[in-house]
Amino acid sequence: MRVTHAIVSSIIFAVTSFNVNADYTVDKGSIRLKSHQDVVITISKNPTEHVEEVCLALTMAQILRQSGPKVNVTVFLRNDGVFLADEESVTIVTEPCIVPDPNSPNMPKLISLKDNLTAFINNNPNNLVNCPLCWGARVQGGYITDPNPDFGVLANEAVPPLLLGADKVIDF
Repeated sequence: MRVTHAIVSSIIFAVTSFNVNADYTVDKGSIRLKSHQDVVITISKNPTEHVEEVCLALTMAQILRQSGPKVNVTVFLRNDGVFLADEESVTIVTEPCIVPDPNSPNMPKLISLKDNLTAFINNNPNNLVNCPLCWGARVQGGYITDPNPDFGVLANEAVPPLLLGADKVIDF
C-alpha cells in the first residue's frame, strides 16, 4: 500500500512540476474571438463597504465589452450587491473608482462609483440584472425603501437565460 502511495505521489509531483508557458509569456499577437461570447460578472458585496471590488468589477465589465463586437457583458447583482442598483446607496459612496484613462494609458483617472455604473449601463438597463430575491429581502428588511431599483432590470424571468446562456461567469 505504501509503495502504491509513493508511486502515485511521485507521478503527481512529476506531472505538476513541469513548467507551463502561459499566454502572457509569449507574444503571439492579440487574442481574437472567433465566436460570440456572453460574459456574466456577478457582484455580491455591498458597494458602500467594498468600493474597490465593485469598481473593479464594473471597470472589467466595460473593458471586456469594449474588447470586441462579439462580446456581450452583463452584470448580475446578488446578495448585498443589489445595493448597487439603489441610487441612494451609490450616491453616498465618496471613495472614487480608479479606471483607465484612454488619453493617458499609464495614468489612471478617478471617477465616482455612480459615474462608473452609468458608464457601464450606457443607456441599456438590460446590462445590469438584479436578483429579485435579494432585492426583495433588502426591501422587506427596510434597507432599501423603493420596491423598484433605480438601475438595471428586476425580473424573475431574466435570471435563468442570463446564467444558462453564459459562456463565462466571473464572480466578485
